[in-house]
Amino acid sequence: MNRNVNNNTDSKKSVLSTIYGKAGTLAAILSAGLLFMTGCGNAIPDMSADVEQKVGEYAGVVMLRYDANHRSRLVELPPEEPVVEEPVEEEPEPEVQEEEPPVEEESSVTVIDNTTEAEPENLSPEEFLNLPEGMSLIYQGYSLENSYPSDDSKDSFFTLDASSGKKLIVLYYDLYNQSGADQDINFLGDGYAFKVKVNGNVTRTALVTMLMDDMSTYMGTIADGNGEQLVLIFEENEDVEISSLELIIKGNEGKCTVPLE
Repeated sequence: MNRNVNNNTDSKKSVLSTIYGKAGTLAAILSAGLLFMTGCGNAIPDMSADVEQKVGEYAGVVMLRYDANHRSRLVELPPEEPVVEEPVEEEPEPEVQEEEPPVEEESSVTVIDNTTEAEPENLSPEEFLNLPEGMSLIYQGYSLENSYPSDDSKDSFFTLDASSGKKLIVLYYDLYNQSGADQDINFLGDGYAFKVKVNGNVTRTALVTMLMDDMSTYMGTIADGNGEQLVLIFEENEDVEISSLELIIKGNEGKCTVPLE
C-alpha cells in the first residue's frame, strides 16, 4: 500500500519537474524576446512572482499539448454502434368467415288482384251512352260478309273489304228518336270504344271506317220521330262458327256488356 503511494508521488513529481523545466525554458525565450524588443523604445515591465508563476503554468500546459511523448490518461472510446431493432413479426389475424344471409323461403301467399274495370250494373246501352230520354238503340242482328256494303245493299261512297282469310262481322242497329225534339249525337267525340266477344273467348275491336253509318264514328242530328240505321264492323277468321256474341261498350265511367246472341 505505501509502495503504491510512493510511486504515485514520484510520478507526479516527475511530471511537475518536466512542466516547470519546460516552463523555465519558455520563460527564458520570452525574456530574450523582450530584450530584443527594447530597441523599440518600450520599457519592459517588471513581473511579480505571481505573474511569473501563471506565465510558467500556462507555458507548461501549452508544451504538454504539443509534446508527442506525452499521452493523455483519458481513453477514447469507439463510437457506439447504432442499435438496429429487429422487426417484430405480427401474427396474422384469423380470417373471419362472413355469414351467408339466410335464404328466404318463398311465400306461399297468393296475391289476388281485384283491380278490375268497373262495370255498371243493370245499365242499358242507352243509359251507358247517355242518350237523351226517349231515344232507343235496338239491335237488329248480324251477318258475315266479304265486304260492306254488299252488292245488293244500298249505294255508298265507301266500301270496306275483308282482309285475306278473314270475314267481316257486321252488327246492325236502329237508333230512334222519340224524345219530342231533335237530338245531336256524337259517339266519336264522347270517346266511346266498341268491342265484340265471339264465342265467349275472342274479343275484337270495331274497325274505324269512313262509312256514313258507322256507329263508332257517328256524328249527326236525328229529328224527332225519326231514326238512323247504324252498323258496327269487326274482322274475324273466315272459318269462324259463331255460337254467341256480346257487345262491350267502354267509356270514362267503365264498361257495359250486352249479350246479343
